Amino acid sequence: MKNKLTAALVIFIIALAAFIIYPLLSQGKIVIKFDRAPGVVEGSKLLYKGTGIGVVSKVNTDDKNRTLAYAAIHKDYRETVNSSAAFIVEGPEYKSESKTVRNITVEVLDPNAPPLKNGQIVEGYSSRLDFMYRSGK
Repeated sequence: MKNKLTAALVIFIIALAAFIIYPLLSQGKIVIKFDRAPGVVEGSKLLYKGTGIGVVSKVNTDDKNRTLAYAAIHKDYRETVNSSAAFIVEGPEYKSESKTVRNITVEVLDPNAPPLKNGQIVEGYSSRLDFMYRSGK
């Protein structure tokens, strides 16, 4: 009886873990590294062609005082947003809980580039001008 109860409990825990973990794995997690990221906060959206495709879940700084924005890309856009993508802080500022918030525009430069890897660190740009200057595009 005890072995059956233990086995049932193990199966339940595995099923529960799969139920909780699967949604997390269905989104591509990335870290966007910016020299500066004015207005990027938890809740800032990732926009691709004007459509919300992800959200910033956490923002902090590294040992070189660069901004790190931890974001998730919705599963429907994981193949579209690839390793050629540029992440640019832009768009109108708006207030949320007395914070100034800006979103991140995602531009795919080469649709045939390799996909992003889960957890990949990608380069971000503080503005459209910063993107044009640093990338030469």
